[in-house]
Amino acid sequence: MNSKYLWFVVVAATFVASPESAHAQAAADSSVVYEREVFDYSRGGRRDPFDSLMDAEELGVRLEDLSLTGVMHDADVGQSVAVLARVGSTRPLRVRVGDRVGGIRILTIGQRSVQVLIEEFGVARRGTLELKSVTQKGTS
Repeated sequence: MNSKYLWFVVVAATFVASPESAHAQAAADSSVVYEREVFDYSRGGRRDPFDSLMDAEELGVRLEDLSLTGVMHDADVGQSVAVLARVGSTRPLRVRVGDRVGGIRILTIGQRSVQVLIEEFGVARRGTLELKSVTQKGTS
């Protein structure tokens, strides 16, 4: 039994590193140089792969392109009218509850906001258009 134990100690001692060799190993590891592969895309008459395949007409009206400019609110929900402005258009859009503007359906019209349902690519989400507050000149 004693000889097996002695043999284990000798073998284990050969694998234990001295402090000098550990320091040399750490210095060698700190000089690692990372290289990065770089690609160059030459168009050669091809389209940009990151451009959308659909143009603005195919995408339709987006919530980000609309702003609420006015509300004519009535106690009868069906009589309320919201006036929306679209970026790049001078023609106002007058909408009522249930109307659709592209992929956007008007859900409710409040005194200062309009709740909408946006349906894009088979996914529906809710959004809100709020009337921006107007301050008079000289007041905050």
